[in-house]
Amino acid sequence: MHIFTPCIHRPFREGLFFSEWTPTNGSLLYFVDSTSLRYKYFIWASGKHKQSSKTEMERPKLETLPIDQTVKKATKILLTLKKRDAIRITNLR
Repeated sequence: MHIFTPCIHRPFREGLFFSEWTPTNGSLLYFVDSTSLRYKYFIWASGKHKQSSKTEMERPKLETLPIDQTVKKATKILLTLKKRDAIRITNLR
């Protein structure tokens, strides 16, 4: 990777996601980037409509709900985005 970044191509943006689950804190998601900065996330989305997905998931405060209600709300959000933004969801169970 070092050969490409100084002369030929733009620098690569690499990073690592770590997930953790503890009985006291529940699930946590961390991201460490190439500059050793660490970020803690409650919600992460990627892909074509990531910003609208993250906005919709942050509204109902999903981290305070039980897991069964969280799954129902996340499914409802995905279906709402599918109708509004014409996202193709192929395998939703």
